[in-house]
Order: sequence, then structure tokens, then C-alpha cells
Amino acid sequence: MIGTQVYEIRVCGRLPETWLDVFTDMQMSVVEEAEGPVTILRGRLPDQAALHGMLQNLYSLGLGLVKVSVIEEN
Repeated sequence: MIGTQVYEIRVCGRLPETWLDVFTDMQMSVVEEAEGPVTILRGRLPDQAALHGMLQNLYSLGLGLVKVSVIEEN
């Protein structure tokens, strides 16, 4: 798991579209699940340090993490 990879990060709740400014280079969608809405952020991150930074941003915004997946490995 070295180098650029595509990640899918799921967080609890419905995030406003304006929050895409915080998560540059990520696509955002919302799905309804039994427990309520889940926002999916999907995009390419250059390394695990960038992933850690993104997760730290989500944590600092008070967002509950549901799942992190690698979608595409290089």
C-alpha cells in the first residue's frame, strides 16, 4: 500500500456540498441506510499521510467514521 490509491471514506450524516472545499479532490455522495444518512467521500490520495490528514480533518469536524476502504491500488 505505497503510493497513490483511491479511497472510499464513509461518515455518519449528510454533509453540505460546501464542505467539498475542505476535502479537495474528493467526490461526495449520500446514501440512506437503516441507521440514517451516510456521506461517502471517494477520491485519490497520494499516500497514507494524506489519508491520515483527511481522517484527522473528519475527526476535528466531529464526524463519526463508518468505514474506510481502498478502492483501487497502484
